[in-house]
Amino acid sequence: MKLSDALHAAAAHLSRAGIVTARLDAELLAGHLLGRSLGQVRAAAIAGREVDEDFTGPFNQAVGERAKRVPLQHITGSAPFRHLSLAVGPGVFIPRPETEQVAEVAITSLRQLDAESIKQGRRRHLIAVDLCTGSGALAAAIASEVPRARVWAVEIDHDAFTWAERNLEDTGVTLVLGDAATALPELDGTVDLVVANPPYIAPNQVPTQPEVRDYDPPVALYGQGPDGLDVPKRVLAAAARLTRPGGVIVMEHGDGQGPALRRLAARLGPWRDIKTLPDLAGRDRMLYAVRRPVGRLRGPDDDGANGAADRGAVWDGLVGSDAAHAARREVSDRPVTAPRTEVAEPSAGPGDPVAVAPAPAPAPRPAPRAPRRSAPALPPPATPREQADRVLARYGHARPRRAD
Repeated sequence: MKLSDALHAAAAHLSRAGIVTARLDAELLAGHLLGRSLGQVRAAAIAGREVDEDFTGPFNQAVGERAKRVPLQHITGSAPFRHLSLAVGPGVFIPRPETEQVAEVAITSLRQLDAESIKQGRRRHLIAVDLCTGSGALAAAIASEVPRARVWAVEIDHDAFTWAERNLEDTGVTLVLGDAATALPELDGTVDLVVANPPYIAPNQVPTQPEVRDYDPPVALYGQGPDGLDVPKRVLAAAARLTRPGGVIVMEHGDGQGPALRRLAARLGPWRDIKTLPDLAGRDRMLYAVRRPVGRLRGPDDDGANGAADRGAVWDGLVGSDAAHAARREVSDRPVTAPRTEVAEPSAGPGDPVAVAPAPAPAPRPAPRAPRRSAPALPPPATPREQADRVLARYGHARPRRAD
């Protein structure tokens, strides 16, 4: 059978299933199974290359899965993100192309901060934090493109955390299992950049695409509250706690949510240069703001301390004076330590915020060692890793590596 005939039949099958990128998906599935690029698959089809049953059997199986609206990335086991190839599968949000622009703004901001510190004669390690990291896409991109940055990533969901572990292995990123609103108190007032792609969909705006609605985890989609902004509000408050004066927040949001988040950032008090930036399609996509010194930070709620305290979001006096910032900032001048994984202690009861175990003080220039995990380990039904391995093994996907 000719490859071109197999691709034509597959594209027709996927088109009948309602997939608008039917031909492209068929070519990508063929490239995955053949170990060839998209261009090489197209060239082979034009050249009339023959394929045998060793290809057509797995190919037809993969096309059948895609026709059921299983995400293409779940079948191939990977998703491209900038110059990286990330492992993805059931239980983790698939990185989107628009988030690559969020990464671009974050990386550019870090490089500008680095240039400023060098100009001032204070060359130091930059500190970046990725809240709601999911697959680890933003943290991995920052670590690979700003090699002098010390990067932390925080994820609350166990399934997504397992995928992030896989993607952040050997990157030097410190991965933390915990609540973005309360994580990393040891970094308060020292962080140069907070970047986040939190859940932000409102409950009445359920996605219509089956690949999103049925396969992306709800915890990564819905931002809670009537407008979907409860989680982004908590992330913004956490960024105010974490960043130093002059630090930057870059946070993805939905089209149409820019004005509400700009008002919230202005109401919280510590932000200047507040703006909404677009994605490559021209849609409002992210909040950008710069931290300025203040003595008191308000929480995401206007309605007094009680409501905000219930959600762990009153940041009264957490940052303090510029002198306090200078004292905390010594963290950024410590030697770089080996990458590690931190796991939050379980909360005291349902609804309590997750408390993150503080990282031990780094020893001076330790010898490189493998990442360590502090107790408690992931729960015994470690089905996320097993599930991930099954998905990758099913289609012969190798351990993820950086794309050339």
